[in-house]
Amino acid sequence: MSGVPISLGRDALLARAREVTGIDRDDTDAVEALDVLLASLNGESQLHAEGATAMERKLIRLLSNRLRIQRDFAEHPEIRDQEIRPPLIIFGMARTGTTKLQKVLSASGDFNWWPLWQVLNPALHTGVPGESPRPRIDDATGFADWYARVSPEAMIGHEYSTFEPEEECMVLEHTLVTPVFFGFSVVNDYLGWVMRQDIRAQFRFLREMVQYLQWQGLADPAKRWILKCPLYHGMADLIMEQFPGAQIFMMHRNPAENIPSWLKLADGLYAAFANRLVDTDQQVRGLVGGMRRHLRVRAEHPEWRMLDVAFGDLVTDSYAVIERIYDALGDPLTEESKARMLQWEHDNPQHKKGRHTYALDDYGLTAEGVAESFEEYLAFQREMFG
Repeated sequence: MSGVPISLGRDALLARAREVTGIDRDDTDAVEALDVLLASLNGESQLHAEGATAMERKLIRLLSNRLRIQRDFAEHPEIRDQEIRPPLIIFGMARTGTTKLQKVLSASGDFNWWPLWQVLNPALHTGVPGESPRPRIDDATGFADWYARVSPEAMIGHEYSTFEPEEECMVLEHTLVTPVFFGFSVVNDYLGWVMRQDIRAQFRFLREMVQYLQWQGLADPAKRWILKCPLYHGMADLIMEQFPGAQIFMMHRNPAENIPSWLKLADGLYAAFANRLVDTDQQVRGLVGGMRRHLRVRAEHPEWRMLDVAFGDLVTDSYAVIERIYDALGDPLTEESKARMLQWEHDNPQHKKGRHTYALDDYGLTAEGVAESFEEYLAFQREMFG
């Protein structure tokens, strides 16, 4: 089945971003990446008509934010002087409990975190801190409403909500050189190109965006940040270069459970844009490779501050996990913070939005095959948790 191409080419997209922002800059760093991404989206993804329009809108948003960010950093180099406290970084494959951990901790009031509207549009429109964020907020609400309409199944597994904590994967998309794009459509050719580039750039950019949000007055420099994206465990050394001293919290689950859960969610995320759904082989290879790299890299860095958490422990006794986390941080856990997190738990029971059902054989996988592919990781889990 052939797809619907994105109507605007590279030069037209760049021109449209200049028109939207009123910023007359040549974003030359975007050119090669945009060419490769467009070729992959138009050649592999099999976008449907609504998806092609939505992807075009997304690319214009990314390019517009890039121009605004370039403007603000050029005019205010002091942004890079913002001090960042060592953050919490949540590691783990998708569907291992990372989102629940992120949201519980965010409810405490003790940390900075990214709401959806800021991951979609981290840039000021006017370049003046204190501007009304309403246009950025409205854009996020439109995005969340659109996704809920075109792919309600995906929202059972991962709901987008304007003011709720969101993983910062979509911040990394602004670099145009990140594996994040494969979370929304099949872009294998682009992904191959990305892995030949300097992918450290996406984490340097993330650090700058943390500084940028603080400079805008949208985050408290006295608080630690919560950072979370399913990419991180496979690139642990690269993100730790940018956030030395960070405390890592890594979630673990049997891959035979979390992999079909992720593939089901990915199908829903892809369906919003494309007729072609998840490439199971590519996804599983990437997950296996990322975990193998994680185990090797963490063995090379015994100095890292790490706390490993089993998915089942978070589900059955999340408060005990929270106490362990605060102990690892060395930060006080106040009664007020405790109450806010317990209230979040009460208001957000499991399956609140519906049951996310999935099975290995839906994707031609078997428990035996998954166990063989993840033999090294499962051995690590047995040693860690018994």
